[in-house]
Amino acid sequence: MFFHHYFRQDGIAPNFTQKPVIQQVDGGKKLLVECQLTADPEPSITWFRDGTQITAGGKIQMRAELKSPKNYLIVLEITDVSPQDAGSYKVTAKNALGESNATIGLNFDAGDANKPKGSKPLFTQKPVIRQVEDKIIFECILTADPVPTITWMQGNKVITGGPKYKMTDVADKTSHTITLEISNVGASDGGEYKAIAKNSLGESTATITLNLEGKKPK
Repeated sequence: MFFHHYFRQDGIAPNFTQKPVIQQVDGGKKLLVECQLTADPEPSITWFRDGTQITAGGKIQMRAELKSPKNYLIVLEITDVSPQDAGSYKVTAKNALGESNATIGLNFDAGDANKPKGSKPLFTQKPVIRQVEDKIIFECILTADPVPTITWMQGNKVITGGPKYKMTDVADKTSHTITLEISNVGASDGGEYKAIAKNSLGESTATITLNLEGKKPK
């Protein structure tokens, strides 16, 4: 029994020898998630998407192909691909000697599965200037994901909060309506203003000129 048990352990725990790759076939209607591993004895393969185990059937097919002794090609096949198939995919290979995992992200942003999700800030409309009594209000609309940080500037000076300035950011999903309200407007408040929106994917700037000639903004 001792020697029988000893020789049973002579083999290879699963080891992924290549990172998972994604291939598009049939004009992009089908995706193949492929990875290579070595293992002996033959491993059991389990796939997960966003932490939930995937079962074969319907649009999902799985296979493990023995390419050479102890070397396997592991394939997850997805037909009729849609944005709902995006997510984090993990494959687990397990045999009597151990187990190993490999992961890959799938999204549909410019066809790059490893590109960060989201969008850099983008101003979608021209800034609006409104005058309410002795106040001037600048309003800009932009989209951004993740949530951007907003910086307002007059010329080269960063505007900070206080009794004269009030800044707001009203968000609806990835759309943001940002405002700068200036109280007690005087001649020194004229000039060029900038709204700078920045997140981890980039930044964008909207420029507004406040002309106080004739006491009406233009």
